Amino acid sequence: MLLAVLIVADTSTLVALKQQCLLQLLHPCHHLHHRPSENQHRPLGIVPIRRTSFRVLRESLSKGISVGVVGYNAIISAFARAGDASGAIILLHEMERGHVQTQEQNKNGTISFPTSTNTRNPLIPSPDHISYATVMAAYERSRQWQQVITYGEEAKRRGFRLDGIAYSSMLKSCQQLGLAREAISYIQEMKQLSSYSNSAYAPRTTRGREFRGAKEELLGPDSVAYGLAISACGNAGRWKDGIKLLEDMKKQVPINSKNTNNNGYVMAYTAAITGCAQAGYWREAFQLLNDMIESSHTPNAITYSAVISSCAEAIASSSSSSEVQDRLPPLEAALGLLEKIKQQQDDLTLPNIGIYNSLIRVCAEAQSPDKAFQLFEEATYRLKPDIFTFGCLMTACERAGNLDLAAKVLQLMNEYNITPNEIIYGAAISCCRKTGEDKKALFLFRKMLTAGLKPNASTFHTIMSTLVEQGEVDKALEILKVMGSSKYSLQPPKSKSYGIVIKGLSNLKRPDEALVLLEEMYDLNLRPEVQSYTAIVASYEKTGRPLKAIEVMEAMRENGYEFYGVEVLNSVFKRLIKLANKLGKGLSSGSDL
Repeated sequence: MLLAVLIVADTSTLVALKQQCLLQLLHPCHHLHHRPSENQHRPLGIVPIRRTSFRVLRESLSKGISVGVVGYNAIISAFARAGDASGAIILLHEMERGHVQTQEQNKNGTISFPTSTNTRNPLIPSPDHISYATVMAAYERSRQWQQVITYGEEAKRRGFRLDGIAYSSMLKSCQQLGLAREAISYIQEMKQLSSYSNSAYAPRTTRGREFRGAKEELLGPDSVAYGLAISACGNAGRWKDGIKLLEDMKKQVPINSKNTNNNGYVMAYTAAITGCAQAGYWREAFQLLNDMIESSHTPNAITYSAVISSCAEAIASSSSSSEVQDRLPPLEAALGLLEKIKQQQDDLTLPNIGIYNSLIRVCAEAQSPDKAFQLFEEATYRLKPDIFTFGCLMTACERAGNLDLAAKVLQLMNEYNITPNEIIYGAAISCCRKTGEDKKALFLFRKMLTAGLKPNASTFHTIMSTLVEQGEVDKALEILKVMGSSKYSLQPPKSKSYGIVIKGLSNLKRPDEALVLLEEMYDLNLRPEVQSYTAIVASYEKTGRPLKAIEVMEAMRENGYEFYGVEVLNSVFKRLIKLANKLGKGLSSGSDL
């Protein structure tokens, strides 16, 4: 095919270009949807191939030689397989506009393609549907999900018909971005593929989906496509729509269909169950599991973990004041499922450590640390715990406020030679706060920094709140300064960060220092919370300085807060006016009380 478009002109140039393009055509662009795993290396030679192909293309154009759309697509394929979307998009834009594109980068990093002329170069072909599909694959490989959708929509806008593989890429992007409405729409569009004539388009299959059962051209949504759409609904919080898609899949893709297999159905069921789990609907998750088993689809470890996680989410999302008996049904259901998993003989590797991790988290949310440790001992009898195991175990200690067990978790981690991460340290510090152990909390925080870990905002807020609650406001102030250092913190202080220390200073009748922090927030363009203003005003009132309190309230009004509408502040303001008048200090005197 390629030989037909390579006309003998400059022998050395054409031979080089032909070799590079043929290398690409040995691995067609539609194979791009087989993404290597994280630890799988890219094929050797991809980088030099794409660079050489690009250079030879430029030399060919300068000599008046056209490689046609097939040649362009082959070079785009090289960029795509290397995950280099920027190179692929340069060539697509070149084909769209009909002239050579030069890549420019602004100071802010934005890439632009300046237009030099409105006249098409006859040597540069217009893109076809393969051009767009290949660019979409490049963006998919580089995990730029919104761009996959953008260029899929652009291809449709230009009148190109997307095939099943391209739609699958868009559904994968919807899954990653949590775009339920778009995913449902693409499933409906895929249903129309079988009614189109294939005469104008070469059918595409892909080895990347062969193991999922799609060895032939996709003429409609298969179980994998449905699974991606269902997952997109779950990630968007629309789990009911995910279940509707699952029911639709049963009608559209029957078990004996050529484009389905058990793995695809398991994926779709698992996605629907995960959607229920994320929303905390544990009964619906168990119902789907039972339906799955009755339909002769064998759940895997991920499926079981998702069902168990639904119990944890259900307990966590319930009211903190709920009675203990309200936590029992999902807890008992999760533990009952574990027993069923241990009794089944289909897969002797189950239950694995992931399933036990999910169960320990259920116990954590149910505030049952003893049961969590019991499951840990059962799991480690034959399995090796991981960082997630200890994370769930520490959460169990934190929820129950059991500092002795939290110390035991850290000891166990040392025995298993696993280093605590930010999440585990954060949970341990939170446990210290619940028990009023500010010194131990500060010790863990310093140990965390020494280990080179950067606490998130939540951990900073926890340690500062712990210190403030125990009257150690000066230490909390030091922590606030540490939070402002990029060396130790993932993000700079927020309004809430300042608010914690402002409240502490105000409670200790140190309003002047609290006011300094308030002014510092102004300089950082942070909008103080109402509680910060209220604390300072109350502190000035308690120290007998009503005019300073009124000044703070005026500053509050200037920053967009109308304290007249806040009943507490309005009553405070009236009380301050009376106090100022009683003391014989006119509001315009400017003196401080």
